[in-house]
Amino acid sequence: MDTAGFIGIILSTIGIISGLLVILFNTEEKRKLAAKCVLGSAAAVLAVCIPLYACSAPKRDKPPKSPNPSAAEHYDKGMALYEGKFYEEAVKRFTDAIRLEPSYKDAHYYRALSYECLENYSAAVQDFTYIIDNIDCEHWASVFFRAYNLNQLERYEEAMADWDRAANNSPGPDVYRDRGFARYKLGYYLDALFDYSIAMNMTESYKNDPDFQMECNMIAAKVSANKELLAVLNTMGFDLD
Repeated sequence: MDTAGFIGIILSTIGIISGLLVILFNTEEKRKLAAKCVLGSAAAVLAVCIPLYACSAPKRDKPPKSPNPSAAEHYDKGMALYEGKFYEEAVKRFTDAIRLEPSYKDAHYYRALSYECLENYSAAVQDFTYIIDNIDCEHWASVFFRAYNLNQLERYEEAMADWDRAANNSPGPDVYRDRGFARYKLGYYLDALFDYSIAMNMTESYKNDPDFQMECNMIAAKVSANKELLAVLNTMGFDLD
């Protein structure tokens, strides 16, 4: 996707937020004010988001092989088990590879993904953290999946730093959806709604995803019910009570 396409996503997102506010505020005057509020923030949104655009969400691509033949052999067997969904056995093989070569990024990465599939989120976070802190601080896939696993552990404040890094360097629909969920859990409802709107504009699949739509509805309800948030909007000159 080129920069023009990303700008289109942002503008469409602003339109969706306007639509949601129209639904939330059910008088003509309030609807006009809600639309004015959103459109008034469009320039600021574009100024922030355009420089942050990069390419796509991180993918689970296979990293390069280890130069250590014995470690590479364990890794290959681990990958076969991982792809066959034998995650416990895969963890053992990846661990054997790491024992022979402690800085074997591929083995740490796929062991972390295996732990994630086993719902051992704490162990997954440890492996992703090892990669980021000791091997490759710009391994964006590890940043993304560490944030995801922190979400699963309900450690949302810790996850936010990684979500912001992922959004700045490798934005994609999953990044915005999962960051939006963390923001929702932390009580940043308008920010969460914005992230969900961007995610929906980046992929058609979310528009027909009942779980995604349910999450959007929950966030929109929080925005409508939050008197303090409405009061802040009112101080900006928008009477949305």
